[in-house]
Amino acid sequence: MVFGLSFDKVAPTAMPAPTANETTLPIPPLELGMMTFSRERHGALRVGIVVRIIGEMFTDQMLANAVTIVQQRHPLLRATMNADDEFVVKQTLPVRCGRHVRAHDVSWQDVWDSMGAYQIGSPLWGLTLVAPGSQGSNCTFELMLTAEHAVGDGRSLSHLMHELLCHLTEQAPPSTTPTPVPPFIEQAMASWTQNLPWSTYLKLACGLGLANPVLAFLRWKSTPLRPPDNVDFTESSARWSTVTLAQSETESLVQLARANGVTLTTLLMALVMEQLPSSATWPASCLCPVDLRGRYPTGRIPADRVSFHVQTTRIRVERSEDPWQVARQCREAIQCQLSDGTVFAMARLASMGVTVVGARMRPDRNQAPMGFLSNLGVVPIQPRYGSRVVQEVVPVLHTPPINLRQCMAVTAAGRLTLAFRTPDVDQDDADPNRFASAVRDRIQHLLAEAKAS
Repeated sequence: MVFGLSFDKVAPTAMPAPTANETTLPIPPLELGMMTFSRERHGALRVGIVVRIIGEMFTDQMLANAVTIVQQRHPLLRATMNADDEFVVKQTLPVRCGRHVRAHDVSWQDVWDSMGAYQIGSPLWGLTLVAPGSQGSNCTFELMLTAEHAVGDGRSLSHLMHELLCHLTEQAPPSTTPTPVPPFIEQAMASWTQNLPWSTYLKLACGLGLANPVLAFLRWKSTPLRPPDNVDFTESSARWSTVTLAQSETESLVQLARANGVTLTTLLMALVMEQLPSSATWPASCLCPVDLRGRYPTGRIPADRVSFHVQTTRIRVERSEDPWQVARQCREAIQCQLSDGTVFAMARLASMGVTVVGARMRPDRNQAPMGFLSNLGVVPIQPRYGSRVVQEVVPVLHTPPINLRQCMAVTAAGRLTLAFRTPDVDQDDADPNRFASAVRDRIQHLLAEAKAS
């Protein structure tokens, strides 16, 4: 399934100068031929992986040596797309390696935000050591590896992080044999859930269930992360309207979707598509195909003319044994613009305490879309590197601001809330209250029809 997003035009922003508590290490960039997306036209997009470590602090020279070894072994890193010549540039690979010293009440998320990681002008990739104010032989610190998506994705960064940790803790020369790449997380999940009972699959779809064998050995810290950013649906009530379903109605919808071979996300997408204004104009390059096995038509709008745009917000989730508790905190984990497999992967990662920021770039011409979240599978990072213990691994994805269209949220007591803002069209039938009411009536009709049958 192909999904697209159109990016707001972002003015170029200069990279901020190093702060007083940051050291820019003398790591010379390598002259490389690589492909990058036109930042002026599409904005910058950053992926990253953060590892929390307990043990002795790495020195600046250790970081510089490890980065040099990784550069020599992976001179091209990873080119993620085959773009037209218009979008291909060859340039050096800027690297920034530095250290941030944070106070005891400052989290690594605050440091990440202060770095401006997704601003235009940021280095294509960089390594940052976030050190506590007081250091010792058994301190807790974070190592951040970030890259522009034209250079690497979540999987390739996981490989690089693993190799960096090996080179930081081992004196032996690195092996030149590439580490085998694990399968896409979506494919792995499909094989894991193929023969599961429905009750287990329902928990898994809510962000809980069987342990991910790739991530199960990692030690996830139980301390709470910062709460998720809330979308205030009341701040512009003239544009917003909500539909709230009780838990029983939500479970009935899930069963109805499964009976027709689709997920709840796909079914709700189709119900929303049915109510879109018939004359709404959408970019032809934004595709959102929905397969409902012919039973529920998508309505007046052709599937290849619809795009679901969702606001980019961080998802910070505390691990919980209650699937609805996970779903409440992971309010953006079932966003409309994501495919079913990607939504599933996102919710799965969120249930394990992972920080995810997700969106998709629009596919352009014949170029393949970039499946960001499907590439966030974490490779086997060891629980221990020498005397240092890996406490937490967090994939991160940042994008520029994106226009909000529709989003879904699972709220308290298992109620499913759909929040709507009509598309940007000047039409009398684009009233959000009427739009939400029509979706609510359609859902009630489907539930009544299913109950009668």
